[in-house]
Amino acid sequence: MLAVAAAAKWGEEEEATDPLASEAERTLLIEEAVKALLQGLREDHEREGLRRMPHRMAEAFRGGTRGYKQKAKDIVQGALFPEAGLNPGVGHVGGVGGLVVVRDINLFSYCESCLLPFSIKCHVGYVPSRGRVVGLSKLSRVADVFVRRFQDPKRLASEVCAALHNSINPAGVAVSLQCWHMKFSHLCDTNFTHSTILDMQSWGTVLASSRSGVFKEGKNYLWDDFTSLLILSGAIIEGGDINHSQRQKMKFVVL
Repeated sequence: MLAVAAAAKWGEEEEATDPLASEAERTLLIEEAVKALLQGLREDHEREGLRRMPHRMAEAFRGGTRGYKQKAKDIVQGALFPEAGLNPGVGHVGGVGGLVVVRDINLFSYCESCLLPFSIKCHVGYVPSRGRVVGLSKLSRVADVFVRRFQDPKRLASEVCAALHNSINPAGVAVSLQCWHMKFSHLCDTNFTHSTILDMQSWGTVLASSRSGVFKEGKNYLWDDFTSLLILSGAIIEGGDINHSQRQKMKFVVL
């Protein structure tokens, strides 16, 4: 039991056991549940506009939760490459300070409190170790594994961070999320506050982040660099704030 708990804590997926014999049976089970939902709402699931809806909803939920059948290590495996011409060490990446950042990864997930979808803008950074880097597209694909499950934003950030750290073995990983939930978010356990973004006024928003390795050690200058870069690109992040002198310096570095 302790091993299972540890695996869940660090984002290591377990083998899923499926009591149903086939995907067709799973789809049928979801369809019947949707029909029962419609009946509970006093709707006729046989009327023209709703006749195909149970099947479409079953397909949507199966696709939106396919992450339960995926593993981050299967995505990263074979996508780790050595940096040519660099001595082994921490934080080389072509001599630019060692911080690799992929920002503005647009995703969605289902809220585990109400099953309504919520929108996510994901930012990922990592510091390579031993001269090994991973293909940039793999960072977003690993994040996609975990959003394709019923989720809570803070747990999502922790799971993505832990999975990347375990599968890539870098010096450290940083993950920052901006999440927006539909206006029914007051029904949820997650504390979605009113959005301050003009085009998302009718949505609730929550910020979440997670970090590992060198992003948590010492004076956290790498975490400061990561968050400063995101703020300068217009992102709103958890606890993010930089003063004017930092902003001017970062503008010079980024440009």
